[in-house]
Amino acid sequence: MKSQCGAALFAGMVVGVVACSGAAPSDLFSKSGLQTQDPAPTGAVVDDAGNFTSTPDETDATSGEPLGDAGTGTVHPTPKDGGVDAPVKDAAPPPPPPVTCGFKTSGALKRCAANDVCCFDSAATTKLACTPATTSCGGFVIACSSALECPVGKQCCGTFDSSAGYESVTCMDACPTPTTTMNYPQLCTGNPGECPPGTACTVSGTITGYSICK
Repeated sequence: MKSQCGAALFAGMVVGVVACSGAAPSDLFSKSGLQTQDPAPTGAVVDDAGNFTSTPDETDATSGEPLGDAGTGTVHPTPKDGGVDAPVKDAAPPPPPPVTCGFKTSGALKRCAANDVCCFDSAATTKLACTPATTSCGGFVIACSSALECPVGKQCCGTFDSSAGYESVTCMDACPTPTTTMNYPQLCTGNPGECPPGTACTVSGTITGYSICK
């Protein structure tokens, strides 16, 4: 009985204090230091029990972009590189093999050393000979025998003058269209599949041991 009277008395005192001060009960307790939960951040969602259930996303100080997942308060740190992946360089294609230069005594194709070219000299005893690229060739230089000996995407093309014969054989983006006096045969030695439709890889009648698309 005494405890009930004490509770009633305490409640009456509280009401009296509130009435005298003009403050709402919630204001009274929050200002008196009786509140135990931290105030909700600006923009937070608060449930009926007074608990905030989510926090606003944090933003990057420089860009202002959100760093967290919306509605969870989970913060993702900004990547040190600005979020841009470093470019990955493609591996360089392997260099073409050394140029073919006639045949060995065994009948197998002969290849020059890496820094040599094949020189065709119709007046020489040995018409096809490997020579250093810096050495003068008495005839014309054969730098390739098919697209397999050129950088990827290029063709092996001869430059043939109808009055003087071959002037060179080298790698080009594409063999030029023939004219009335000049022809640019595509060499296909050992690689017949590269010839355009309607042509066949045929043994050259001028450069012994080589084939052209015709």
